[in-house]
Amino acid sequence: MKESQTGRIGCALAILLLAAASAAAFAQEPLGSGFTYQGQLKLAGQTVNDTADFEFTLWDADVNGNMIGSVWPVNNVNVVDGLFTVELDFGVPAFNGDKRWLEVAVRSPAGGGEFTTLDPRQPLTATPYSLQTRGIFVDDAGNVGIGTSTPLTTLHVESSGDALHVVSTGSVSANPTAVLGVATTNEVGVSYGGEFYSRASRGRGVAGFATHFTGTNYGVYGLSDSNIGRGVYGEARSTGGTNYGVYGKTNSSDGYAGYFEGGRNYFGGNVGVGTDTPLAPLHVETDGPDAIFAEMNSIGGQAVFGLATEPIGVTNGGLFQSNSTHGRGVFGHAAAVSGPNYGVYGKTSSPDGWAGWFVGGRNYFQGNVGIGTAAPDYPLSVITGSDRAIYATTTGISGVYGVSRNSQGRGVAGFATDGSGTNYGVYGSSRSSSGYDFYAAGAGVDYGSSSSRRWKSNVEPIGDPLSKIAQLRGVYFDWDEEHGGHHDVGMIAEEVGKVLPEIVTYEDNGIDAHGMDYSKLTPLLVEAVNALNALRAENDVEIELLRHRNAELEARLARIEAMLSVQSSQVNGGAR
Repeated sequence: MKESQTGRIGCALAILLLAAASAAAFAQEPLGSGFTYQGQLKLAGQTVNDTADFEFTLWDADVNGNMIGSVWPVNNVNVVDGLFTVELDFGVPAFNGDKRWLEVAVRSPAGGGEFTTLDPRQPLTATPYSLQTRGIFVDDAGNVGIGTSTPLTTLHVESSGDALHVVSTGSVSANPTAVLGVATTNEVGVSYGGEFYSRASRGRGVAGFATHFTGTNYGVYGLSDSNIGRGVYGEARSTGGTNYGVYGKTNSSDGYAGYFEGGRNYFGGNVGVGTDTPLAPLHVETDGPDAIFAEMNSIGGQAVFGLATEPIGVTNGGLFQSNSTHGRGVFGHAAAVSGPNYGVYGKTSSPDGWAGWFVGGRNYFQGNVGIGTAAPDYPLSVITGSDRAIYATTTGISGVYGVSRNSQGRGVAGFATDGSGTNYGVYGSSRSSSGYDFYAAGAGVDYGSSSSRRWKSNVEPIGDPLSKIAQLRGVYFDWDEEHGGHHDVGMIAEEVGKVLPEIVTYEDNGIDAHGMDYSKLTPLLVEAVNALNALRAENDVEIELLRHRNAELEARLARIEAMLSVQSSQVNGGAR
């Protein structure tokens, strides 16, 4: 093995790194981390003309220190007049801006003997042109790091102070932008024009200030061309403290701290307006007269639109609440003085749904309210073609509760206005065996109906009432399940109809009875009692006549018996 030689070393590393960093920003395939090393090999002061094998290693100090990366071998190199050129590549991570030294081991001729390490190590120095690249790092993927040797994105800046300071001095006519973030992909997906984070307890993901005191300016303005992109995306990751994903501020009375235009302006999570502890997706608190003021200038639009999309369960398109003793949970006012407008308009597409639903308290409407009619004549006018104009159900005491405070009033007044068929002014039914179809209680008359002689003609007594009573019968019976299923006492309506058809109502077939009015048996019973009274009076006269005649007969018999007694005495006396 030849004696160790000193090498005269030159290196264009810094220039090549600068070119690589510059190319990474514009070329589709950025330059690699390799560089050219040129040296001169001498033996005993004489230049070498032979072949040689080299081993190159990179170190973080000129003596001792730590080796960076691994050994880079280059074999069978032609050395002419001592000069040789090799290509070296220790990888991008080896160069993070710190100083580096190159150590060379050589054997010549190539393939024989042991390697000899040249001394001293050769420093890799920057050229004057590359001095301003200090702190810039480019990894194998072309990611550029400023203040970091492990860039996570195309440009990764880390600093203990302001990480990035950008100033635009262009004229207003040129619409200058200090920072422009544009996500230009037209593909479907989530893209960001800009994404900013703050991990401080009182940090701001983005802080934008429009400091000019006049004009329409913006603290933050973001733009994304993606169909579901984000013009600006800010996230404050700290779970404590007062922090802001996006914080905008303007000092202009005409400016906007944040401005959103067009499309669906979306906020994720609870948003507080006037509060930093929002309890709902949108929580508004204010001391002013209106917490939310919405104005709609489009025909057919909605100033406020609430949509609950869950197809099942109890959901609310809108929920409004007033805690005032004289407040209104919802106040709707149609201010136009003409046309079919609505203070509150409710609509449902479900046959089981409610266009309006009110729970608890006194649900109050002022003025005449029409359901099924636009011209209500009464405080509540209901017009419908369904089986029930009003349907009320409750687990409480009263399904329908009517009160009249008028001296001539009616708590409930029912009228069946059709002049034909079997209809009911008031219809009551109870499924309880101990219940009442109709129950009247109180200080007033329990029941009454129109009965003045002024309204009646063809008045005649009920003939032969006792004979009619004799044709009726009272029975015990059991109702079927549909009508209560309980044991009861009463009459058979079809049998009564043969005697008193006036008090029995029939189904459309005219054969099967629907029901009977037991109260109208009273006139028949009255006449039957009157007939019995007349019979008793006649019997009393006949009995009195019989008593008188019997007395006469008893007197005659007494006289006859007396006469017979005298005759018998005379006969007996003559015989002696």
